[in-house]
Amino acid sequence: MALKNVKYVLINEENEPIKNEDGSLDIKTAEIILENTAEVEEFNASNLENSNQQINELQTKNTELTSQIKQQTLQLKQIEVIDFINSNEEFKNVLLKSYDINDDNDDIEIIKTQLQSVYDELIKVQTVNTGVEYQKQKKNKTIF
Repeated sequence: MALKNVKYVLINEENEPIKNEDGSLDIKTAEIILENTAEVEEFNASNLENSNQQINELQTKNTELTSQIKQQTLQLKQIEVIDFINSNEEFKNVLLKSYDINDDNDDIEIIKTQLQSVYDELIKVQTVNTGVEYQKQKKNKTIF
């Protein structure tokens, strides 16, 4: 058996702490007898173990959620690219045409022209978005 001082506050019917006239909490002290300190220590150890387990579970959940956020961010970026492709009819046509390339030089030249046009448009978009003009090593801005 052991003695322990415990501090407590009385509460009213609405579960609110009863306060002194000056507004401070009316803190009481009582001495309690711990009949079996081994049980108390075991209880405290069990609580600590449960707390550690909850922390580990929360860390695991946090890792899972972080991974999901990264995946969703990647999916959003992919959707943005798809939306760009779908909204830019010329770019979309170049992509569709590129799957059906013949050895005909006219087709290849048309595709080159269209790709150059799309490339120029992308450079304009990049310049507007970043405020910095794209610099190439070559003086003429061609991708071929």
